[in-house]
Amino acid sequence: MASDGDVQSLRLDQYQPGKINQILEEIHRRVATDKVLKKSINFTVKPKTSDSTEWQKVYEYRGPDPDTVGLLQRHSRIWQQDPGQFVAVSTQAVHYPHPVLYVAGKCMQLDSNEAWMAILRRRCCRVLSYLQKTYKMPPEQIAEHLHASPWAVSYSRDELVEKMKQLTDAGSRYELWEQDLGGGTVFVLGRQLPRELWERRIPKSGEIRRKAICHLQEVGIAQLAAPYQSVSQAVINFMITEAENVAINTTSIRPLDASMAPMHVGTELWREAVSVYPCNSTASGSLSFAAF
Repeated sequence: MASDGDVQSLRLDQYQPGKINQILEEIHRRVATDKVLKKSINFTVKPKTSDSTEWQKVYEYRGPDPDTVGLLQRHSRIWQQDPGQFVAVSTQAVHYPHPVLYVAGKCMQLDSNEAWMAILRRRCCRVLSYLQKTYKMPPEQIAEHLHASPWAVSYSRDELVEKMKQLTDAGSRYELWEQDLGGGTVFVLGRQLPRELWERRIPKSGEIRRKAICHLQEVGIAQLAAPYQSVSQAVINFMITEAENVAINTTSIRPLDASMAPMHVGTELWREAVSVYPCNSTASGSLSFAAF
């Protein structure tokens, strides 16, 4: 039996649910493919029964809903030429001296399932996930700075931390969907299937994901998404630039500290930058948008 020290050394308390799911999925895969290992351990590892069939809703996907199709036909060229038109939706003003907080505040307000808002929320989650990883800002710190915002007052601090974890994890999952199926995929997921399917129900790896990917490929989602790959990239670049520019020009809230520095920015350079605004060191283009 493992000692308390052995269990603590795993530091599971520091993992987000998505990371723990990844670990369990890998253990499940190993046990399923290694008969010797399966006989040697004293536990059975399998997905929750309650979630075991919900992922199968993916088989209902046959393409985006008519509202989404019409929206893309009318606006995709406009968004390509002027990505600012894509993000120009009615949300409360967000003014924070850090790109992560700016995008997190936007994401918190995008809860509608209307076609335009649904696509924007997916892109916003993706950008939030990227910036959160870039700046190494933990969900707890994001929540600490956002908890007094008008759109966050209904959350306790613990609930807001969990919300930040869900949004960043959703962003990482949308990244995976586009890695597996091609850029522009999030534009054609449509609204007919529940958001939770794409953000939680289908694992990040394993047999269930393989089956889901096979179905989506068979119904031609890559071909549906291909026309929107370039506009998707343009929107992402615009959203990152907008977040950084708004943060640079914000003076109403005190700068954050040097712990926010992205890994590619030296600590001393970052300390000098955050003495004015926390994102000045990336304003010159240090962030590589090609990461998308």
